[in-house]
Amino acid sequence: MSIEAFTKFLDANPEVAKKVAACQNYNEVAEIAKANGINVSGAELTKFAAEQTAELSDADLEAVAGGAWTPDNSGGLTPGSACPMSGPENTIIIK
Repeated sequence: MSIEAFTKFLDANPEVAKKVAACQNYNEVAEIAKANGINVSGAELTKFAAEQTAELSDADLEAVAGGAWTPDNSGGLTPGSACPMSGPENTIIIK
């Protein structure tokens, strides 16, 4: 079975998915997969995870980037600083 089959198996078996979530590395995940009849290696799982992790596109970055904040001594925001949330129409001014 493939990694994709394993992910479907995890979707259908939440108890096994909890065990996978508690794993410290992909070799442990591979052992759980093998115990459930799915033959994948830790290296294959590592490669798969890396392929699933994509960098943000320029458009994605534009959607989240922008604005500035000024911390005060308490770690909060200084009065008068702006905290933009997704465009000027949603900007919060800290008073």
